[in-house]
Amino acid sequence: MRMPRLFIVLLGLLTLALSLPAQAQSADAALRVVTRPIQGVTAQTPLPEPVSLALADGDARDLVENLFVGLFRYDAATRSAVPLLAREWTVGEDGLVWTFHLRDDIPWVAYNRERGEITVLRPVSAEDVVAALRRACHPLRPSPQSPAIYVIQGCYTAAHANPLLVTDQRVAAWVGVEAPDSTTLVIRLAYPVAYLPSLLTQPEFRPIPREFVDFTPAWPMMASSGPYVLIGWSPGEGLTLVRNPHWPDPLPGNIAQVTLTYGAEEEDRVAAFRQGQADFARLGGGGPALFAARPEAVQVRRGLGVTLLGFSTERAFVRELGVRRALAWALDREALLAALPGAAALPVATLTPPGVIAGPPADIGVGFEPEAARAALAGAGFANCGGVPEIIELAVPRGQEPLAEQIVAGWSAVLGCAPNLFAVRAISPERLVDIGRSLIDAENTTRPHLWLVPWRMTYLDAHGGAADAFHCRFGYFVSGLPCGPLDALLDWAGATASGPERADIYARIEARFFGPAGLYPAVPLWAEGEYVGVAAGLSGVGDFGPAWWGDWRKAP
Repeated sequence: MRMPRLFIVLLGLLTLALSLPAQAQSADAALRVVTRPIQGVTAQTPLPEPVSLALADGDARDLVENLFVGLFRYDAATRSAVPLLAREWTVGEDGLVWTFHLRDDIPWVAYNRERGEITVLRPVSAEDVVAALRRACHPLRPSPQSPAIYVIQGCYTAAHANPLLVTDQRVAAWVGVEAPDSTTLVIRLAYPVAYLPSLLTQPEFRPIPREFVDFTPAWPMMASSGPYVLIGWSPGEGLTLVRNPHWPDPLPGNIAQVTLTYGAEEEDRVAAFRQGQADFARLGGGGPALFAARPEAVQVRRGLGVTLLGFSTERAFVRELGVRRALAWALDREALLAALPGAAALPVATLTPPGVIAGPPADIGVGFEPEAARAALAGAGFANCGGVPEIIELAVPRGQEPLAEQIVAGWSAVLGCAPNLFAVRAISPERLVDIGRSLIDAENTTRPHLWLVPWRMTYLDAHGGAADAFHCRFGYFVSGLPCGPLDALLDWAGATASGPERADIYARIEARFFGPAGLYPAVPLWAEGEYVGVAAGLSGVGDFGPAWWGDWRKAP
């Protein structure tokens, strides 16, 4: 019932594409994308809000990546932050003040329906970046989905201030951004962040027109600054974009126009791709089945989310390093995933995806190693789980008791542990996260020994992985491990490390957490699996991160 409607929408958008302005007609390839409905796009507001995009909304982030220029962009080919609006920059000696000198040749543009052409409005300026960042930190404006914005001095204070007492003037005074002139931007940080260019690839940091922030009536609602331009939209149905003829940089691909057609349900998107009505589609939970049927047409990507089995190291048994390693190495992740039928997930032994900037190799972590697990347990003094002083509590989300049983069965089979050594507690997901983040009471150890929780990186840099999750003082989770040399390395890497050496440093960090000599504050079990349909003849598509259509080529 749904597919005929989707076909009609595609036909309508194709008709619109045939009436494109002359600049777009001269290019030679049309890309068809089927997406979820884009968050924030309505009959009144044709463009999404870059600052408020959901972290897991790949479709909306693809659109923003191509509509709005950033100071930097993520490049999937090099796994790096490539400067775009930023021309050059300097960093103060204390690492807190970054001064960016911006290009003046990237304009705001908009499609003029009456004239049938894309017109230049004015250059993107430093004032636009300031307007966007102050707006992102304002408690009465759209809230950022990622806490990464809080690295800016005063942003957290402004965003969490009493809205009744906040004025635009106060936000401007609090937030550490300024534009001495139209091509100079100064960002003051709350603490040194050597990976700031990686953060500046994120939608939260994209400039928006100051006229939009000031509600200037004459400013076009469809104004954008990226390599593609919106020329038409049908609320609830889709969008049409064309290559920006005023984009100053060469684009190696041949995509001249992009038609986005909404498929609200996963089965709609899978069916549209399967039937040849789309060249590209993020397939969601319907991806695994299509991949099983047509692996040549589907990319399997590792997402930013990971499910972890955390340790409360203040508790008996799991406070021993050899025990934590043994429990980690005795788990067959592929077998565990069989207990989650239909899950779009990939077994992993590391926390940080290789595809992020400075990401570690996938093979750094230790996977299923039964012999090594038994040796580690025996080395800790608990061969065959003998001498364990108390029942070991394993907390899992309600409804995942079968998974907990599989985990316990794996430990029993590999390590010789009696199943009744473990007590499974099923509690709410929210309470589980609270447990993982709880401060430790040395006199009243109430946390379960082990807890199953989700974790999601919020930006495309390796520092957002193990460092943000397990730093002894600043990490999201509380493992109970004392601060040590690894935490000092995390501090140095985040505040100082730059250039190609960062990849080596974060590989060492990941190995010290999850390698053969790892500390194992937790066990990475599986990552979100993202299944992406890529039609035959479409090349240049990156295997991680947001889409950059300017690199794509579609064969005739």
